[in-house]
Amino acid sequence: MNPPLLIAGIGNVFLGDDAFGCEVTRRLHQSYPRLRDGIELRDFGVGVRALGYVLAARSANGANGNGGTIVIVDAVATGAAPGTVQLFDLAAVEARSGASVVHHTQGLDDALTTAIALGARLDGTYLLGCEPACFEPAVCACEADADATCRCLLTPQVEAAAQRCVGLLGQMLDDPARDLVALCSS
Repeated sequence: MNPPLLIAGIGNVFLGDDAFGCEVTRRLHQSYPRLRDGIELRDFGVGVRALGYVLAARSANGANGNGGTIVIVDAVATGAAPGTVQLFDLAAVEARSGASVVHHTQGLDDALTTAIALGARLDGTYLLGCEPACFEPAVCACEADADATCRCLLTPQVEAAAQRCVGLLGQMLDDPARDLVALCSS
């Protein structure tokens, strides 16, 4: 059996590049409509606090302790060049103390605090973040077809990063035993 894998997108689709995590998970859903057992792909949107409860539940069920991996995908504001993709190990104390990494008012730090308070262990939990270029209200590209799915337009740098992350995470969906750190380093 493959180790458990959760890929969780977070962000606000109405604020430009803040939609990065949501857009990556949307594209993964399109490419991988059927997932193997033990693999979960979720878009939490702005419901970041709910992610804290999911992290706690997965930890209680042993997913983190059994070689499982959780990848949270989000826009991060670290001061790097727009479109820069960074991987943070959330089990590391230094990563959790950097509350200014995310843009959301109720951000990832709140979700992690909730998860830890509920007994979650963050081993195998990572933040795959992309430096945004713009948080201006989003423009959506919708075709005239009423049945078309509306998707957010990311800035060119963040669009390129989203494509790269879909490729990286697609490799993990194909083989959940892949080492995320090694994938991001290549």
